[in-house]
Amino acid sequence: MTKCASQLAIMTLLFAACASEPSSEPAESSHATQAPAAGGAGAAGQTARPMTPMQQTGTQTAGAAGSGNTSALAGRAAAPMGGDVTQVAGSAAPVAGASAGGAGATEQPTEPAQPGTPGNCEQDPLVALRGLAPADEELAKDYEKYLTEELGTLSCAMAGTGNARTITQTIYVPSGATYDGRGETLTADAAAMNCDTSDGEQAESQRPYFLLAPGAQLKNVTIAYPGCEGVHMMGDNVLEHITWPDAGEDAASVRSYFRGGKITIKDSEGHKAADKMFQFNAPCEVRIENFQGSDMGKLVRQNGGTEFELKIDLNNVTVSGVISAVVQSDSPLCYVRHHELSYMFTGSGDKADRVFRDIPAANVSEY
Repeated sequence: MTKCASQLAIMTLLFAACASEPSSEPAESSHATQAPAAGGAGAAGQTARPMTPMQQTGTQTAGAAGSGNTSALAGRAAAPMGGDVTQVAGSAAPVAGASAGGAGATEQPTEPAQPGTPGNCEQDPLVALRGLAPADEELAKDYEKYLTEELGTLSCAMAGTGNARTITQTIYVPSGATYDGRGETLTADAAAMNCDTSDGEQAESQRPYFLLAPGAQLKNVTIAYPGCEGVHMMGDNVLEHITWPDAGEDAASVRSYFRGGKITIKDSEGHKAADKMFQFNAPCEVRIENFQGSDMGKLVRQNGGTEFELKIDLNNVTVSGVISAVVQSDSPLCYVRHHELSYMFTGSGDKADRVFRDIPAANVSEY
């Protein structure tokens, strides 16, 4: 009995102390609203109280510090209030969101993709080509003349029709793009393309069927008579499954004002090149593989009187009806590697010295 009386006395004292302490919590506002749904499932149907000064301080700090600190500070402020944790966290969330939004507002907007980027025809070809002018002043003049006087109006394309058709403009293939002709046969309008239809077809200023920008590729096309200037390659290009029944001036070439680079010509054939099949006037690494040709002055020619480096790899190449040379260069920096090379010259007599004409024997190797 004494024990029970003592417990009752303690409880009475505690009750009296709580009843006599003034409340630090303001009266509920008549404008209390439902806790935002963002506060979590526990907030549904719950009545929110206005935030205490401590809660307000926690929310402002969360907004200032950024979203990473919001929940920790809100949790600490709300913990003494028990059921109000959701309400405070829900109130702080929009502040954190506003902070993140503010950070996003100071970011620079993402630039849209610019026209003329590798692999598209959105930019005027002439504008794109002028951006590739050489640094050398004299070469730059020749290049500008080439663009304005020799090429004429260009069309831009990255796919053929798969059918036979006539073209009146050089087809420009942009950087990094692949033009797949799908087996089409192209014939140049001789007047529109300034093609030489006389015997030998060697007139200057004929227009090419294709102009390949750096990194562009061309495949599955037959370039019919008149061959005109064939294909102009600016550098790092690939020609695959190309047929030249009558090559004309050149089947393909790299001009001196082009940057050059790696050139691959494979699974192709060329015929009737009165002078040369492939001409290189700028430093290149050339690989010709699985190629057949006939009736040509030369298979490969490096521009005479030059000393830039030209590396040539002939792999599984068969040529016949050769008049002058398989490869001709007077540059001490021309190097030839060959494998499975077969050739036949016109006329009689020993033509061994014409296979790699004017090229030092030390620069030629077989593998």
